[in-house]
Amino acid sequence: ANESHLTGNNQRTVTLSGRTDENAIILVNNRRAILKKDGFFEFSYYLSEGENKITVSAKDEAGNITEKELLLFFNL
Repeated sequence: ANESHLTGNNQRTVTLSGRTDENAIILVNNRRAILKKDGFFEFSYYLSEGENKITVSAKDEAGNITEKELLLFFNL
């Protein structure tokens, strides 16, 4: 995924979003994100208390995989 970013404001739920090739497959911790026609995706993720490891991977039509890991901490 390129142009991806994370938004959240002292909230338990964060939104991962970005844009990739329109035929790519995006997985967030092995759960598939829905792509729009232009390749834009959003994925809401509920944070557990403490450490949250989030892996985002994109697989294009040629089978190339790009992966990013995020480590987020949430405390009540």
